[in-house]
Amino acid sequence: MFKRIIDPASFLHRLRPDPTRIHPDPQRSVGGWFGDRAVQFDGKDDYIRLGQLDVLPVDGKTGITLEAVAWIDPHCTADARLISKATSTSNGDHFWMLSSYAPDASSYAARVRLKLDGQTKLLISDEGAIQKGGWAYLAATYDGSKIRIYSNGLLIEETDASGDVSTDDSVFVTIGANPDSAKHWKGRIGEVRISHTPRSSSWIAAQYRAMAPDAPEPLINF
Repeated sequence: MFKRIIDPASFLHRLRPDPTRIHPDPQRSVGGWFGDRAVQFDGKDDYIRLGQLDVLPVDGKTGITLEAVAWIDPHCTADARLISKATSTSNGDHFWMLSSYAPDASSYAARVRLKLDGQTKLLISDEGAIQKGGWAYLAATYDGSKIRIYSNGLLIEETDASGDVSTDDSVFVTIGANPDSAKHWKGRIGEVRISHTPRSSSWIAAQYRAMAPDAPEPLINF
């Protein structure tokens, strides 16, 4: 059984002695959405490597939720990773991924990749999920029947899907880039969460309300 909640700023602090996981030196404890709790990524070579992680079924039921609170620099590349478990940038080499995507626009779409029964599914939202120079709470879920994308608590895209979430404990997971050190995020990442539980629309909306700028400290306990 796997469940992980990660605050990149504190995670970076814990892993600083291991240079193979943090490259080269993303700046921690910069201004975040709700205080001094974000990590700055330069869009060139910064990333945080979490290790070889898998999301495993619970009581025989497969599912996943990926969440990130992030600020995107206006000069960020159109295709940048918030979190990724993959062996290359090719679609079929991704196990799961949450990223930005924008060919040419003032705002970015959210993009999700998820490997089910060995086949990687791709889902892209409409543009506007992330505003350039703005903060967003992005989430992607899979509950065994649908893949869904949320932005700031609202469901913005979904598609039918089926199968078990594929696993491979030899493949790395990385924040702020692809594990092969490509597609680097330029901006700030305040929180990343990975869960084997597919969260509901009401749960995602409640998380956003808890993390909104005019609300108190975010609710981070499951």
